[in-house]
Amino acid sequence: MKLSASDVNYTVTYKNNIKPGTATVTVTFKENYSGSLTPNYTIRPKNTGKLSITSKTKSLVLKWNKAPVVTGYQIQYSTSSGMKNARIVTISKSTTTTTTLKKLKAKKNYYLRIRTYYKAGKTTVYSVWSKVVKKKTK
Repeated sequence: MKLSASDVNYTVTYKNNIKPGTATVTVTFKENYSGSLTPNYTIRPKNTGKLSITSKTKSLVLKWNKAPVVTGYQIQYSTSSGMKNARIVTISKSTTTTTTLKKLKAKKNYYLRIRTYYKAGKTTVYSVWSKVVKKKTK
């Protein structure tokens, strides 16, 4: 059996690398080398994918797919495509996959996006925002 350089020169161990949050990988050198390296990295939760929006009178009904291993969702909306003065609605239940934004302006374009979050101890880890979706109220 032929040994590779990694079998001879170092070992790799992982810690907390299953759920979203801060994970650690430790590389310990051996044989002709000494020392170790322990960088941390962030595992982000998976996003929901596409945001489906239905227009109602002065409101919008939003639906999305349930994401695995999340604490909840954040929905950001604005009348500006650049999300200037955007509002954020936080859905703290991971099983919720629909919500209604009420008290909006009639016949106005809104720009919306969604992301997931996971609370890992005192730290909250966010996924990336989904693509911005434009929808006009009735």
